[in-house]
Amino acid sequence: MRKLVALLLLLAFSLAPGGCSAVSPETAEPAAYVSGQAAEPGLLIPEKGTGRLIENEEARRLNAAQKRLLTDYMNACYESLAALELCDLTPLFAGTCRENAAVSNLLLSYQIAVRKMQNEDLSLSAYRYTLTCTEIEEDEEGRIRIMAMEDSTQNFTAWPGVDAQRFDAWHAFVLTEEEGRWCIADHQDSFAYVMDESNPLPETLSEAALNAYEEALLAEARHFTAQKTQTVTRAEDALTAAHAYDRTAAVAYAERYYAGRNPAWPDYSAAGGNCQNFVSQSLLAGGIPMDTQGEAVWHYSGPGLGASGRSTSWAGVRSFYDYAAGNTGFGLAAAADEPFFSGAPGDVILMGPGSELRHAVIIVGLLQNTQGQTVDYLINSNTANLRHFPAAAYPYPHQILIHILGWNE
Repeated sequence: MRKLVALLLLLAFSLAPGGCSAVSPETAEPAAYVSGQAAEPGLLIPEKGTGRLIENEEARRLNAAQKRLLTDYMNACYESLAALELCDLTPLFAGTCRENAAVSNLLLSYQIAVRKMQNEDLSLSAYRYTLTCTEIEEDEEGRIRIMAMEDSTQNFTAWPGVDAQRFDAWHAFVLTEEEGRWCIADHQDSFAYVMDESNPLPETLSEAALNAYEEALLAEARHFTAQKTQTVTRAEDALTAAHAYDRTAAVAYAERYYAGRNPAWPDYSAAGGNCQNFVSQSLLAGGIPMDTQGEAVWHYSGPGLGASGRSTSWAGVRSFYDYAAGNTGFGLAAAADEPFFSGAPGDVILMGPGSELRHAVIIVGLLQNTQGQTVDYLINSNTANLRHFPAAAYPYPHQILIHILGWNE
């Protein structure tokens, strides 16, 4: 198995053949990405959007071919998302690194398939991105290792007027020179990292093994996607709240700190992710009091775990679910596993790539059809730093709704 780069967990999206157009009919491949020279013909022409590499001090250490290789990769990914058809990334990779290319294609293909499973059209009508190099080094074998951060705006065909924004998504590229041209040896991002941690790649990266791996992932994704449309009957003795939840205040907080962090709180972005910490802060801003009473607790008093520090439910996704579902006394009153499309701004969605819940987001808006029915949500989150992003476009198909009722004495 290829070694994954375990860096800070920020959510990025990667995306098998068709959907691309090339500049020159002289190229052998229908979607060619020949990146040997900046002006070389055969490069992918972006049709739906634009992107650029920021010319900072680090980027100026790269030559034109190396820079073009980075934008070729990003353009191919975004054009794949735009058409919901994957542009084969293999021509961008070195011939000796075809297994890594196959894995990148698989992850791209998986994300496209998950978007196609949704009821709304999640192709892109437009996009724009910037890529900023933050660290570049040359290893002993002459390979160039690049860390870069991406900011982007995506406009989905179903909601063309919504700017779905993503900030500070990390990419790790390894470039190598092969037969006189620069190629990609490896690419990693947070999605690749989380997927391999949750659903480890097969030890043998043969075509048959990767196909079986992808089909297993897609079968699971189909199962979880279908679950979102199932109705759930509420119990007659459903939990009630004596005190209301200020949804407006919670959403206002989420709209302020989706990218930047509140300096009054710790940031766990480099320690497993800041998503649940951000959601907990938003609930607190909405008037939900910290809970230190009983077995089910939810509080933050300091960085350490325990009664004098923070509860695992404050910054841990699964622990928060257990608290929200199990608390019946003082503190949060919430209904877990509610009918998915019955949510409101200020409610919470927990999600993961498989059965394990790994990410928390807060709903900041409803996406409705012409009949006024909610068909998706706009969400904000930390790690990934997202604003006004459709929940269905997130590459984690397992999604459950936590409906916040308020709180009790």
